[in-house]
Amino acid sequence: QRYAAFSMSILGALLLFLLAFMHVPLVILRPGKFVVPYCLGNIMLFVSFGFIHGFYSYIMHLFSANRWPYSAAFLGTTVLTLYVAMVM
Repeated sequence: QRYAAFSMSILGALLLFLLAFMHVPLVILRPGKFVVPYCLGNIMLFVSFGFIHGFYSYIMHLFSANRWPYSAAFLGTTVLTLYVAMVM
């Protein structure tokens, strides 16, 4: 079941990345059309590895002593990017 969920979420992330990169030429006119699928693809990619490792151990790994600044920066910028693209 874990491998099936991992495969489906990887496939979903790849489809979202494909959708995002199809809108690259229009990023100047409508940045939300690129940003939203790209950020959701990144989130889905992180979730897919949670299926393999187990969510609790994966989150503990991401926020370990030497990795937490990078994980916090990634999550913060992803959330703020989605906020700016969808709300503002």
